[in-house]
Amino acid sequence: MVSHKGAGGRASILEKGDNDSLDSARRISVQESGCNLDQKNTVARYPVKAQTQATVIIHEKKNGRVSVKDMYQKTRGIVQRAMDLLESWKFQPASIRGSKLPVDIVALRDDMDMLVQVISSKHPILDAKTLFRRYKKKIDAIRLMGTASRVRKVLMAYSMPCGWKHYDVLPGGLIPAWDLHKVSPA
Repeated sequence: MVSHKGAGGRASILEKGDNDSLDSARRISVQESGCNLDQKNTVARYPVKAQTQATVIIHEKKNGRVSVKDMYQKTRGIVQRAMDLLESWKFQPASIRGSKLPVDIVALRDDMDMLVQVISSKHPILDAKTLFRRYKKKIDAIRLMGTASRVRKVLMAYSMPCGWKHYDVLPGGLIPAWDLHKVSPA
């Protein structure tokens, strides 16, 4: 039995037997906020519509057993907005999820590559000192990460009262990144 618990509920996959063929039906039970939805699934012909925070990808092994190979989580909304902003600045952003790296986005452009950590706050982020005081652990994780000289480490912070603030993360701390929006000459 393989089980995954997301924010919206619990999804479990039960196998009928080890000797069943590839086309044999498997019983999938999805429990969402007190409702129990049962369906038969013949090799993912009828997808189960569960509203969990993660998608579970199921693979069939050679011996007919089912395994969960990978899990993909949804991108946080603030990370998606940061990616849209980077695209408007002619970067090619890629979201990183489920990694031990302290970054949310890798952004590439002809003149520079960036590792981006995205932070959102309900409270105003007035300056780098306030940001560093509130998010010291996150900033230290990206600050202490070793990178090549071409790669720039950037912190994109969003707060409702102040909007977006962008900072270069250097070994000694944070400085405002005023040149991110400038498009490279090409």
